Amino acid sequence: MSESAGRKGARYRKQHRDQKNKKLPCYICGNPINYEAKDPNADDAFSLDHIKPWKHFPELRTDPANHASAHQLCNKQKGDRALAPGLGNRSREW
Repeated sequence: MSESAGRKGARYRKQHRDQKNKKLPCYICGNPINYEAKDPNADDAFSLDHIKPWKHFPELRTDPANHASAHQLCNKQKGDRALAPGLGNRSREW
């Protein structure tokens, strides 16, 4: 199987591992991700998300600058849409 073989390829697995090792909060909701989840498909488990969906931007599929950490549930709910612009970074937790 080639290195660029989608989610099963070596490049994707390395990028997934590298992003997961950053232990960042979910870029969609801002809450902590359960990086120790036993079930990788649990709603609060880590998911490698593409900021600009690779369905619409296939050239960015393996670009690390297009990767972000998300909860499985947040990623599923976002689907293949780009996020709507928000108000910016939060100044603090409320």
